[in-house]
Amino acid sequence: MKSSTNRQRKGTLPAYTAEPSIITEDIEDKVFDIIDGKGTTSTIKRNAGKGTATYFNGDEQHTYELRFIHYEAYLNQFEE
Repeated sequence: MKSSTNRQRKGTLPAYTAEPSIITEDIEDKVFDIIDGKGTTSTIKRNAGKGTATYFNGDEQHTYELRFIHYEAYLNQFEE
């Protein structure tokens, strides 16, 4: 992971030597809302109608385990 990260970095930044931390949250509810949890460690999941975006997961026979990545926290690791 570190070598592919370093290949994609632009400019003259020093090599990134730490193992990246990837914070994830798995949700498999049928219907749920999410919020932008930027700057917090709380869950992004909210009851349907209580967040900013509603997810309808799957169909009548199937639901899926969805993995959400705290993307901004991931990207901030690589700042100079």
